[in-house]
Amino acid sequence: MNCSFSNLIWLLSLARKNNNFKKSLNKPGVTQWNILKKYLENNNNTIYGKKHSFTTINTIDDFQKQVPIINYEDIEEYIQTIGNNNNNILSKYKTRFFEETSGSGRVSKIIPYNRPLKDEFNAAIAPWIWGIYKDYPKVFKGKSYWSISPPMKPNWKTKGGLKVGIEDDSEYLNYFGKLLHKHLILNPIQKKQPFYDADAFYINTLKCMIAEKNMGFISVWSPSFILQLDKILRKYWVNIVPESLNITPDAKWSKLFPSLKLVSCWLHASSSQFNEELENILGNISIQPKGLLSTEGVVSIPIDNKNDPVLAVTSHFYEFECQRSKKIYLTSELIKKEQYEVIMSTGNGFMRYRTNDIIQVSGFIQKTPTIVFKGRKNRTSDLVGEKLTEIMCIEILNSIDSDLKIEMMGAYFHPSKNENNQLHYTLNIVTESHSLNKTIILEFVEKLLYENPYYSQAISAQQLEKLKVIYISYESYLKTMNEYFMKKKIKSGNQKPPVLFLLNELT
Repeated sequence: MNCSFSNLIWLLSLARKNNNFKKSLNKPGVTQWNILKKYLENNNNTIYGKKHSFTTINTIDDFQKQVPIINYEDIEEYIQTIGNNNNNILSKYKTRFFEETSGSGRVSKIIPYNRPLKDEFNAAIAPWIWGIYKDYPKVFKGKSYWSISPPMKPNWKTKGGLKVGIEDDSEYLNYFGKLLHKHLILNPIQKKQPFYDADAFYINTLKCMIAEKNMGFISVWSPSFILQLDKILRKYWVNIVPESLNITPDAKWSKLFPSLKLVSCWLHASSSQFNEELENILGNISIQPKGLLSTEGVVSIPIDNKNDPVLAVTSHFYEFECQRSKKIYLTSELIKKEQYEVIMSTGNGFMRYRTNDIIQVSGFIQKTPTIVFKGRKNRTSDLVGEKLTEIMCIEILNSIDSDLKIEMMGAYFHPSKNENNQLHYTLNIVTESHSLNKTIILEFVEKLLYENPYYSQAISAQQLEKLKVIYISYESYLKTMNEYFMKKKIKSGNQKPPVLFLLNELT
């Protein structure tokens, strides 16, 4: 079947959800209450619903009084019970599979997926894809490349026999998307032939991309995935790029993939450090900042090329904890420029779940907020009371880039001990521009760090030694990140390189 025709059928199958989303932008309060009511009605007879008396909840205020805000650990026993193939625990709907995501330690979390949660992802996919079609209509003339769950990690099963991980990304699509996915999405991996050799996976992916003459769109999570593809491309150029194309190994992607019009990936928070490098390798190809998505759910999606990603108001029920006042607010109560932690309730029965994601409201599309991801709340180094957060570190790196004009290919802070067992932080910078004296960088960064009174006090009290700054090679940076991701069991496409490591995370 023709790719253009297949894409058209898929777009039309998403039209109803797209129209519903557009109408909801002007009435987020009503939309959100309807979603919450559906959760309460569907799940009032579950173990969790009975425990918190869902049948007696008639208002959002009732909901917030009776149902606690939770972390993953609070419902881990319920999830283990679901994994033993028990039903009616968090949701009345049967769990179809689990997806794995990184936990706070070495042990990963598994997230149950049922039909409502998949529908909620599609409620976000629909306006996102229609927005791309409106701004970049030519991208749908051929197949696209999506990397949602890269298959470089073996799938497994729970004790109850439920699969953890999916065979291909079509599992996330609606009925027509799944039916037509072979005509919509490139699938470089042959079924039952997983790649455990990362280079082989990337080489095979690149060959498939080049073979698809009309590939117009690439969607990945982290820009580091694209950068790694490019590294393998240059390393194995002769084996990947046919000589008949008559393209030199230093060519931009816009030359290698002439039909490629758009790349969608994270560009905010810790991923922002790769923006310049990404633009350099892609050439004349537009980059779309991907919204805030996680294994647990969708927070925001881009719907045009003029605004920041907008809250995925028809997907889940959202609450927001103000980082200044610590009060809980609803979607219709958010204020521009304020920062909040996202709290989600979703179709799989996760109710009032802390995401630890900090967002800032940047504006509104009609009455629904547009948001920018600022960083992870739970990534804080507090060895002696210094309270150094990843968000703070990201802001410092952005200031280095904008004020000192240093082109960084990557950077991160990490605490360590010297030979006298004294604690200090080190800023590791990957850059080809070594002309600027480290002392200038050190003084600049220290000034910003001292704006944090807890850090300043720790230095004054000699609980911490002063900051150190070093340059590292790109190869060393990649080795550090790869070891960290392997340790945390984070899939290739889902890797957000940390800007702040905690003590002993690099050992």
